[in-house]
Amino acid sequence: MDFKEKNFNRYVEACNYPGVLNEEVVEQQLHLYLKALNIDKKIVRLPRNWKLEDYPSLERYCHKILDGFRNNSARSTIAANDATAAR
Repeated sequence: MDFKEKNFNRYVEACNYPGVLNEEVVEQQLHLYLKALNIDKKIVRLPRNWKLEDYPSLERYCHKILDGFRNNSARSTIAANDATAAR
């Protein structure tokens, strides 16, 4: 098998879902990525059938994001109303 064929076969295998996942390497690479961005986060693999209430810090983070969406939506509505009134 030549180099080109070997790489093509690796590509095809990588496209198979769920495929092979080396969890340790994924976690290491994610850690390096976060470190390069100067972000300090805990890396946790969520098990099958996980529940949000089992992960309080994740639940707080999700609520923070949703609050941000609500605030942006409210500001957009106010800005749209102001623009309409200004016309």
